[in-house]
Formats: sequence, C-alpha cells, structure tokens
Amino acid sequence: MLITDIDLRSELNGFEVASYAHHLWPKVRIILISGLPSDHTGHSLDPRDRFLQKPISNDRLMDAIEQLAAD
Repeated sequence: MLITDIDLRSELNGFEVASYAHHLWPKVRIILISGLPSDHTGHSLDPRDRFLQKPISNDRLMDAIEQLAAD
C-alpha cells in the first residue's frame, strides 16, 4: 500500500507516482490525499485506488486502508 499527497513539491504529482507504482507493482493499492478535490489536476483516479480529501480523521484513513486491503 502506498499513501501519497497529490500535490507534491517535485517534478511528479501523486497521480504520476501512483501510475509509476502500478507499473512496477500491479497489485499495489494507493490512497491519494489532497486538500483540493480529486479532479483538480485533470487526472483520473485509478479504480484500484482511493481518494481522501483533507482534513482526514484517523478513522477515515483506517477505513480506506482496510477497504483496500480487503480488495
């Protein structure tokens, strides 16, 4: 499992990191996080992944992790 913010202070954004991770490890599940809506970059969320908008409670994060782990 990989958890990443969408707006990274690097050459890549979180969607690009997720795409690369899926290429390397097709079974990886990813949680993308942002304070903005998931579509603010123009990228689409992969069906294997989840998006959480900040602020995120511990319960909400744990629920997302458990859902992805069960898939």
